[in-house]
Amino acid sequence: MFIRSLAFTTFSAVLLANFANSAFATPVNSASNINHTIANTQAIAQTEILAQRVPVAVSQDRYAAIWDKSNSSAWVARHGLTSAQYQAAFNQFVGQGYRLVDVSGYEVNGQARYAAIWDKSNSSAWVARHGLTSAQYQAAFDQFVGQGYRLVKVSGYNVNGQARYAAIWDKSNSRTWVARHGLTSAQYQSTFDQLVKQGYRLVDVSGY
Repeated sequence: MFIRSLAFTTFSAVLLANFANSAFATPVNSASNINHTIANTQAIAQTEILAQRVPVAVSQDRYAAIWDKSNSSAWVARHGLTSAQYQAAFNQFVGQGYRLVDVSGYEVNGQARYAAIWDKSNSSAWVARHGLTSAQYQAAFDQFVGQGYRLVKVSGYNVNGQARYAAIWDKSNSRTWVARHGLTSAQYQSTFDQLVKQGYRLVDVSGY
C-alpha cells in the first residue's frame, strides 16, 4: 500500500528509511528531469561515493565529496556539466554498461550544472530524471513508485529562483521508507523528529 503526500514549499528534499521493525511505522511513500529513462537489470553498491555541491555564490561553484578505498566495480565521475553535457555523458556511460548512482544539480550563472557518478555494480532495474520542476518531480515519483520503484537519490537545486530536482529510483529490495521534498527548515525539523521517533533513519538529504 502506498500513501503519497506533498509539501509545497521550496527548501529541502529528504529521504529516510526504516532499518528496524516498528509498530509505529507503516509503508508510506511520499515526495515529488527530464530527458532519459533507463531500466537496467542489475542494488546500489553498499559503499557509496557521494558528491554534493555546497552552494555559495551562483557565479562560482564549490564541491564537497567523499573518496574511499573500498573494493568496488569500475566507476566514472563528472562535474560541471551543462544539462546537454550531462545527458550526453549519461547516454555514453549507460551505453557502456554503467548505472547512475549519484547526481547533484546546482546553478552557475543562471544555468543548471550537474555532478554525477556512474558505476558498474550489479543492480536491479532503475530509472533517473533531472531538470524536473516540483510538479514534474511529483508526477515522476507517483509514476515510478506505482511501478514498484523506490526513491534512492534526490537532489534539490534552484535555477533562476525556481526549484528543480534530479532523482534516481530503483527496484532494489527495501524496508519501509518515507520521502519528502519542498520543506522549509521548520517543516524539515518537524518531519525529522516525527520520523526518527517512529524508528526511521535519515539516509539522504539535499538542501537548496
